[in-house]
Amino acid sequence: MFWVLCNLGMASPWLPAAVTAQVLMGSLFVYNAKFTTDLNLFYSLGDNGIFLTMQVWSKTAHAIGACLSSFCAPVIYSEVSAVAPFLAFPP
Repeated sequence: MFWVLCNLGMASPWLPAAVTAQVLMGSLFVYNAKFTTDLNLFYSLGDNGIFLTMQVWSKTAHAIGACLSSFCAPVIYSEVSAVAPFLAFPP
């Protein structure tokens, strides 16, 4: 939910809101990565093999999402609207 609010803040024409949203988005990313690692550790029940497998799957899913958005966002920016990439669904 906070990621959506940050995207809306970045789409704001008011510069202080856009900058604040960008700074908060970095912090949210770090906390989200930590939360994902903690959940993987919890659900692996201490088994290193399962934990590493879950980490690989979660990092791969994140990398695929980042790759897709890096190709789609410039197209949406130039073809639809300069604000449209920020209004898309969060990753």
